[in-house]
Amino acid sequence: MAIIPLKAWYLDGYEPLSEVIQRPQDLRLNRNSLLKSGLRADFLDDGAMVQGAAWFQAYLEGAEVLFYIEGSGGYAIANLDLLSQEIYFTKQDINAVFDPVVLVSTDQKEGEWVVALGQILADLNRRSRLPLTLNLAPRPVAMITPAHLRQIRKSLVWIADLTADPLVSLELGYAIAQKRPGQILTIQTTEAPLPYRLPNPQTLIIPPGADAVALLTPWLETTLARFNLLSLGRSERELPH
Repeated sequence: MAIIPLKAWYLDGYEPLSEVIQRPQDLRLNRNSLLKSGLRADFLDDGAMVQGAAWFQAYLEGAEVLFYIEGSGGYAIANLDLLSQEIYFTKQDINAVFDPVVLVSTDQKEGEWVVALGQILADLNRRSRLPLTLNLAPRPVAMITPAHLRQIRKSLVWIADLTADPLVSLELGYAIAQKRPGQILTIQTTEAPLPYRLPNPQTLIIPPGADAVALLTPWLETTLARFNLLSLGRSERELPH
């Protein structure tokens, strides 16, 4: 049977998939079997090259090692045998599928906290390994469209303005189903009661006149550090996730 090499890219921290596949692959594979939840393959690279790779050292240290395999998606290494050159993967969600975008669902584009968020992100982008784009997405007037839902699903970070809008509940429910908790932040400008409640630090109350920069910066820094986009000092790392 002919060998058809598959390219595999090591994912060390967040990097959008469109950029991942532009760099040289980190591993060449020959797939033996493909299951719904896993993949078994032979690696075609020299054993000495594999042993010297950063991803192999991370594997030996017990870290979760993630790859994007062309045509198959995201996987984590489950087991590896250098002698037989076999490697076993399990299917895994990967951050590379998200666009480098901070999406804000709000109709208050000139609101104090929205303006502050733009200033914070501009500052953090100077320190970030990969700059992020701020996208202000007004809510549809009558109904949520597939295009709007796709924006929420594809964004790396989603921030929602919890104003008195019946559509925000639909947005929030969809986002919770599609994203990890650390990718979602909700904003209130008053302490008005809501029919739902998210745990801290997923929600912030920023009343008019408050220092929005001081309130938003720690959350955004911690979020970017979680994706290995920023390096935080010790005191900053102690912030809750």
